Amino acid sequence: MKLNTNVTLATLSVLGLTMSAYFLYVWFGVQSGESQLTNTETVLLLLLSVFNALIAIGFGVEAIRRSLS
Repeated sequence: MKLNTNVTLATLSVLGLTMSAYFLYVWFGVQSGESQLTNTETVLLLLLSVFNALIAIGFGVEAIRRSLS
């Protein structure tokens, strides 16, 4: 079975955005006082979320670009 690159990129995009959303969910939980993470950990969590979202959007854009060409 041949692996479709567009499907793979789209799947990576969805997984990345899901992980990013989860990190943001945890981060907002921290901000509302439901978690006991330190300030450094919360900043790292937010940066990880943004970085993950950027990579996921890149995968999605590449999948769309490849499917249109």
